Amino acid sequence: MSEPRHVATARMLLDTMTEDPDGGEALGLAYAGIRTGRWGAGYTAAIGQSERHGLDWPMEQVAAFAMVHSKMMAGDAAQVMISTRGAMPERDAEREANAAALADLPRPFRARVDLHQDKHPGDGMLYWDEPIRVTAMTGLIDRTADGETFPIPLRMMIPPGKAILEIGSTLASRTWTHIEEWGGVARWPYGEPFLYLFVNLGPTLSEQIAAMIPRKRLTGDPAA
Repeated sequence: MSEPRHVATARMLLDTMTEDPDGGEALGLAYAGIRTGRWGAGYTAAIGQSERHGLDWPMEQVAAFAMVHSKMMAGDAAQVMISTRGAMPERDAEREANAAALADLPRPFRARVDLHQDKHPGDGMLYWDEPIRVTAMTGLIDRTADGETFPIPLRMMIPPGKAILEIGSTLASRTWTHIEEWGGVARWPYGEPFLYLFVNLGPTLSEQIAAMIPRKRLTGDPAA
């Protein structure tokens, strides 16, 4: 049986990254960060969760994780955490239980769990019927009076929309593909009482973000 397209794409990504010194360094940082929990167990599991491999991921999955994380840090994607009011996902066979648990999401979110998963790319869909607020990283920094640096986020509203719902374990390559091809994904990892919604903001918007922030604040150079 041939491997899924998203895995094959991740293998090609891995080949590209290993041929580039910066890409190789990014792979090493991502691999170490996944194993040490640098970004938190929930965030890592939201991007990829493997019962088979634990935190010792195949390198093509590390490459896919690095791509999702880099999109987040560059402001090309944003994350929204949505409370499931303490509920955590059951196994795939318990689809009705998962649907019931997601029936009481906070406004304006609503989930539809596909009870049969018949020819669908995920486990259902997450909808938001009103604009929602997201926080995007800008990839830029500011400085305090004593010279300490900190990242500059930007809070913005995005219009009503929808995202593929993925419940339980999934590969980082699948998450990456959903973000790139479908514009977003809502992840509900095992052991987590939150949905993690990743929304693709696109490079055009990240350029607008940078343009909105005065250069003097970003560079710390009075002449800028």
